[in-house]
Amino acid sequence: MHDGRLTTEALAGSVRRGVSASEDAALGGVLLGDEKELREHRLVIDSIERRLAPLGIRPEHPGKPALFRLANVQHLHTPVHAVLPAGVRLLDVLANLHPTPAVGGTPREAAVPHIRVLEDFPAACTPVRSAG
Repeated sequence: MHDGRLTTEALAGSVRRGVSASEDAALGGVLLGDEKELREHRLVIDSIERRLAPLGIRPEHPGKPALFRLANVQHLHTPVHAVLPAGVRLLDVLANLHPTPAVGGTPREAAVPHIRVLEDFPAACTPVRSAG
């Protein structure tokens, strides 16, 4: 959040990096056209929109994702921007957004408790619940 604006991102859908520039581009192209990965990425965007709506936030984003490349993986990436209504605090936004389906599954309320049981994360890594 900066100057009354929220900036976040949808980051879901991934493929490895190629060993050459041409292989890397080919893998990225496959990711950008993969219906399953695009559908899962869309779930994250839809979740962000749905979870910000109760706060009066109307996010804007490009219609199609781009590639976000890291050292060993490339992800589908969509930047999300919004004007923050007066009185909306950062902690309100974070409580509504975290975790997105890319991390917490969907539906979130049913998936997150299973992740805590099935994944071997230390207690310090479990999501913090909002008091309100």
